[in-house]
Amino acid sequence: GPEFVELHNISATNVLIGTDASHATPWRVRGAINYEFPAGAEVAAGDYALPVQGINGGDPAAEEAAFRAARGVPASVPIFIYTDQVNGSLSNDSEKIFLERPLPVTGIGDLDGDEFAGLTDLATLLANLGTIGGATPSQGDLNGDGNVDRVDAALLIEMLGSTVATGTAYILQDAVKYDDGTNDPQGWPANADGQGSALGRDGPRSYAEAYYWASLAAAAGDRSSAGLRERLDQRFAGAGGAAREAWKGVSQGAAAHAIETWTSGGLGARVAALYGLAQ
Repeated sequence: GPEFVELHNISATNVLIGTDASHATPWRVRGAINYEFPAGAEVAAGDYALPVQGINGGDPAAEEAAFRAARGVPASVPIFIYTDQVNGSLSNDSEKIFLERPLPVTGIGDLDGDEFAGLTDLATLLANLGTIGGATPSQGDLNGDGNVDRVDAALLIEMLGSTVATGTAYILQDAVKYDDGTNDPQGWPANADGQGSALGRDGPRSYAEAYYWASLAAAAGDRSSAGLRERLDQRFAGAGGAAREAWKGVSQGAAAHAIETWTSGGLGARVAALYGLAQ
């Protein structure tokens, strides 16, 4: 059957992956397939989206209908038809696939979009100084933490009088590497190697679970775990207000759960005993 990639929205909110009046740049797939999602494309909370390889010069609407009928795909799951001639295709041996989301980049200190950090920008920041939560870059939140504070003021003052660039950067949202054994001795199950079965992860990844384990590692003294937690916090710092606030609750809960596990579960004492450390 047709090759396809399954995207799963594991969050509790709908995710726009296409464009709309407020989002000029879509999410994209890179690697084996190079595809940008169309205007209005969205994945509902907890639901899926399927980029499906069609026939060069074929009828996308008919191919979508046939794919839905053959596999029982509900209407709530959007299907996007691409072709190998335009977008590439998945190798039967091994491949890498990347899902990337756009991040509008405003030059540090440029609040009004004129690509210059000037007194007008400083006046705007000072007018919003002290805003806690929900602040935007155009209001003076230059470090993406949702606040306008002295840190932001210091960043702008450092750039005052400078020409700064704006544009769009892409952030890696997810990545998958698969191999049928050609380059990886473990390979994948035989049924998924040309026999019709789909190849997928054992289960969806959870940002909260990753934050929990990183927090548990931090409790054990692993300083490198801070990097993972910072990356997760930064990922949601640039999201919408509702998603950002929801993540604050999730991350704080995961960190608290990790500390509870460390203390009530006696992990600290067990690690100390194992390595002969004093508590």
